[in-house]
Amino acid sequence: MDHDEDTDGEEEEGDDDSDDGGGSSGGGMKLAACSIAFDVGYFADTDECDGLSHFLEHMVFMGSEKYPGENFFGEWLNEHWGSDNASTDSENTIFYFECNPKNLREALEIFSGFFVNPLVKLDSVDREVTAVESEFERVVNNDTVRAELLLSSLAAKGHPYTKFGWGNRASLTQSPPYKEGRMRDVLLEHWRRHYHAKRMSIALVGAEDLDELESWIVEIFGDMRDDGDEVIDLNIAHSSPYANAVPIRVLTAQVKDGQHVSITHELPAWTQKNYKHKSATYMETLIGHEGHGSLFAELKRRGWASDLRSGVGAGGIDSSTAGALFGTTIKLTDDGLTHVDDVIGLFFAYVNMLRAKGPQEWFWNEIKQLADIDFRFREPEDASEYSERLVADIRKYAPEDILRGADLFETYKPEEIREIIDLMTPQKAIIVVQNHAWNGEGENVEHERWINFPYKKEALDSALLETWANADAGERLHYPSPNPYIASDFRLRSPASEHKDALFSPTIVHDCKVSRIWHRLDDRFNQPRSCMYFQVSLPHVPEGAFGMMLIQLFVAMVEDCVNESVYYPAHLAGMEVDIGASASYSGFVLSLEGLSDKLGEVALSYFKTMTSLKIDADRFEKRKEERLRDVHNLCLNPARHAKRALEVLLKQKDATQEDKANALQEMTAADLQAFADGIWQHAHVESLMIGNLTKDEACDVGERIRACLPGAPIPDNSWPETRIARVPQGAHLFSIKAINADETNNVVLYYFQLGESTWRGRAFIILMQSLMHEKLFDQLRTKETLGYSVSCSFDSTHEILGYRVSVESAFHPPHFVSSRMAAFLRSFPEILDNMDDASYEKTRQSVVDDILADDVNLREEAIRHWAHLVNQKYQFHRGRHVAQIISEISKREAADWCREFIQPFAPGSRHVSVHI
Repeated sequence: MDHDEDTDGEEEEGDDDSDDGGGSSGGGMKLAACSIAFDVGYFADTDECDGLSHFLEHMVFMGSEKYPGENFFGEWLNEHWGSDNASTDSENTIFYFECNPKNLREALEIFSGFFVNPLVKLDSVDREVTAVESEFERVVNNDTVRAELLLSSLAAKGHPYTKFGWGNRASLTQSPPYKEGRMRDVLLEHWRRHYHAKRMSIALVGAEDLDELESWIVEIFGDMRDDGDEVIDLNIAHSSPYANAVPIRVLTAQVKDGQHVSITHELPAWTQKNYKHKSATYMETLIGHEGHGSLFAELKRRGWASDLRSGVGAGGIDSSTAGALFGTTIKLTDDGLTHVDDVIGLFFAYVNMLRAKGPQEWFWNEIKQLADIDFRFREPEDASEYSERLVADIRKYAPEDILRGADLFETYKPEEIREIIDLMTPQKAIIVVQNHAWNGEGENVEHERWINFPYKKEALDSALLETWANADAGERLHYPSPNPYIASDFRLRSPASEHKDALFSPTIVHDCKVSRIWHRLDDRFNQPRSCMYFQVSLPHVPEGAFGMMLIQLFVAMVEDCVNESVYYPAHLAGMEVDIGASASYSGFVLSLEGLSDKLGEVALSYFKTMTSLKIDADRFEKRKEERLRDVHNLCLNPARHAKRALEVLLKQKDATQEDKANALQEMTAADLQAFADGIWQHAHVESLMIGNLTKDEACDVGERIRACLPGAPIPDNSWPETRIARVPQGAHLFSIKAINADETNNVVLYYFQLGESTWRGRAFIILMQSLMHEKLFDQLRTKETLGYSVSCSFDSTHEILGYRVSVESAFHPPHFVSSRMAAFLRSFPEILDNMDDASYEKTRQSVVDDILADDVNLREEAIRHWAHLVNQKYQFHRGRHVAQIISEISKREAADWCREFIQPFAPGSRHVSVHI
């Protein structure tokens, strides 16, 4: 299984820890990758063992006949600039790796053994059961996972939707195979039935020509069996999972502070098979729209919603051969929860409007136009991301459409759109209300089987259903206007260059007391795309939590003002726009990425809004309510809680979540208006514009932005400063109680402070991370089974270097986890001393290759340059110097450096330990 943590609205500002990459000249392909998919997922779990497919995904990685070592591949990848992972979905299981392109063939030979002849070791069973349990424990408080498990609980008995794909200790160890001592036999039988060539797809991305790559696959995977079970079309094998359940409303608890309502309708399987028509995409674009006349715009105007997401999800029970689930989830305000029936009524009023107006071919053509432009000018992806996407699409689309099936709009089918609209009625709806304030009280309360959260089915009154069926909001709900931000100018400002100079840095093309513009005309990627980043420094932001919340609410109100007319249509047109408080809370950072044509117009619209913002009192209260929830919810996740606690300890300009919440409670609309009116009396804008725009075009954007600035330059003695606390020598423990009383996971985060950033200091830390991470993972997660998440990482906060080690555990208290972390760190210098010289040199060289590798796309190059602007050191080629130093660090020097700096109780170390 693989599930992203749902995110919160409060910004988590990053620092300058990702800038020592890129910048080689002619280095070629950055990474090669391979993804393998088997057309089997948790829908194929046997009735006697929930989670079997996910468990097998873990077990096949535990060595092969030719390479029996459990961690052999992980160590090999560490030496060759690589990584691997896997995920189990409802109907497929995907395995992938990436590595140095020069070593792709050798990696393939090792990788193939997991599928041709895996060992599935008996002595690995219990440890991997713990790994599965730990993975599940990380998501038990994830509201998105709970919502999916609730929908599974509502499905008809015997339908694959009812399968528990995650698996956990109970589902595996209480199963007959485990109790009867035949778990390994059952795993191997599952492998024999489903892991064979007829159900296998491979996507290989390498530097070699296609004929050579194909010959490798034929040779290396030639022994793959081709016998086993055929793929089952679930649409034929099973009837509707919810036919006897709808209409239904369910009330359930929510972990995060807040509330949501979701409205789900079942769609037939043809909506997935007829991918060239994109009829479901047409509907999700309309219902999820945020522009003028949209459902969300009207909900927001009434103060009932702060977010809306709509459409058919990828994988899981949302999208399979059994059919699709079209869901609309609305994040409710407190007032919205009070008016939840009216919110649902507005949803059906919007659907009724679409039904009355009928399908509109012009709108389908606009979506097609945007998809065509996106496909034509899409930036290159990382090899691993590209191979994963391709391998998932191989069986989904016809061979000729694999590369662009998701973007292909071939035939407009209004009759299909009408059929979808006709299915979206109150009588066929599954309505789920998630409410943090409800704790399971009342009669007829049921509990979900695996997480045990409460839910209550509620009958829907026929009169209410009739009201919803006839809902009408009048002229306020209508089709969107044509998108004004669709690009039309795709001319390249720089001709294609056969000799791309990756060392070429941005240069200053304008510099005055209120602004500085850095510019670089792209001559490497040859696409009509640009990146624009703006750092706005404002010395009049108040200190402390109140000032931090003023600036965050100011950003929220700017987003509120531009959403309908600027941000959302620009987003649909392929632009990525983000605005947030700077890392030091002394201004803003505005970033824009996308096709160059209209990018400057969008940037100008943001600056016009920022410099003339008028605070609407009602909208202020709604955004304040939302921000209060974000502040509370941010630290519900214990790993994020530990990170925030460390930031508060270290950063001069930071505050606890409690102080932020108190500041928000005190704040009024008048406070924010006074802030908005006063902060521009002194300002400075430093910008980077890179890509398909000339020097004159960049200067023109900058000049138009400067014209918006109402104030004067920043006085020399008033520039904002950033500071970080100097950790005293010794070990310092901070133990903090988890916010969620039901949280089962503990986190221990070690931080070692190493001093001001130097090239040599960065070199040692980057090398140490690569030397340590695989061995740390193998010892603490694989062998000691402390927890699912085990990591070490480079850290740079305001250009002060540090090193972090973190373990998240659902099975052991923090003091025990900390003792095992300390034991590993104490032993690591000796591990380095005993490391094979060849292995050390391979690992060291892989780090050097990583740093010197070419940027994959324009965005990656722009982010690298921007990091050097934000830290105001302007060392655009620092990575090359760091790489040279790394290439000269001996194994003994690395071990001695570890003894001196990365030891919890060494006399000279500056160590902070955070326990959640």
